[in-house]
Amino acid sequence: KQIEKKINKYAFSGGRATKEEHEKYGGNPDVDVAYDYLTYFLEDDEELAQIRELYKAGTLSTGNLKKKCIAELQKFVGGFQDRRNEATDDVLDKFMTPRKMEYAGNPHPIKTEEAVVQLNGETTEEKPDRKGKRERKMEKLEQKKREKELEKLALRNRDETSGES
Repeated sequence: KQIEKKINKYAFSGGRATKEEHEKYGGNPDVDVAYDYLTYFLEDDEELAQIRELYKAGTLSTGNLKKKCIAELQKFVGGFQDRRNEATDDVLDKFMTPRKMEYAGNPHPIKTEEAVVQLNGETTEEKPDRKGKRERKMEKLEQKKREKELEKLALRNRDETSGES
């Protein structure tokens, strides 16, 4: 009942102001909230496409579109309600009881030392890069510092040689 009341009262419609205008010009499913809900909750894509075309053509009224939306939402929410009613206190206690986590590890581990790389059809063993992201970043920064120092030295040498002539 709540779903029906809320959809009928509050859901914005893409229909026209009057029934005659709606039948003549059709509705706009792109702004219709009920149609938007159907895009999420209606399983059949062909039925959804058919509803869209009928609504745009004006043969499907806003009221009928909202009825279809209400039926789909009630079915969806009804599933939640049924499953919630099945959850007894025993099930809830079992779920909420703290228990030890058991980790058995990866059943198919791959050792990085034995990493094999395929190159041009040949298999070669390759040592993995043991440097982390931080170390590689630090190396790049050091490299940039050295390059800047070399540029400064080159500029100084150029200035000194041009000053001697």
